[in-house]
Amino acid sequence: MERVAKSVPLGKRAARVEGRQVVLGELIDELEGVIAAGFGIPMTSQGLIDRERCLELIDLLRTSLPREVVAARRIIESEDKVLAHARAEAERIRQRAEKEAALILEENQLMRLAEIRSQSIIQEGEREAERIVREAENRAYQIYLRLEHALDLLKAELKETLASGPTSELLE
Repeated sequence: MERVAKSVPLGKRAARVEGRQVVLGELIDELEGVIAAGFGIPMTSQGLIDRERCLELIDLLRTSLPREVVAARRIIESEDKVLAHARAEAERIRQRAEKEAALILEENQLMRLAEIRSQSIIQEGEREAERIVREAENRAYQIYLRLEHALDLLKAELKETLASGPTSELLE
């Protein structure tokens, strides 16, 4: 028996197999309807069904199945592409966040190092200032001692001169 594409009632509509993509669910529903409409044989679970109609529906299922599989495969591939794109985007965002976190951490470390360095410079400056003040005080004290010694010498010379009596040199 040679099967050719012919008008097949699908629900209330007729369709040619080549003319439109047949939906698997509709074909299964139609096949179920044909089986349910079969005449039951009394006292058995068997029945009489429209064999030709069932075979036509099975043929339609076979020809529709590859289209449905291709469509499902396309949907899965599309979902896979979307998922791969989303994963790539998530990875890019994660890497960018890691870089930004590393930069912030580096900036914080640089700030801490700068603080430590500035404290060190301040402490060194304070020590240097204290050293300079000590040296200045020491020099001032040494100058004071020399001046005091010079005054003592001048005072002693003046006493000696006064002790020797009035002289004409002093009066002039």
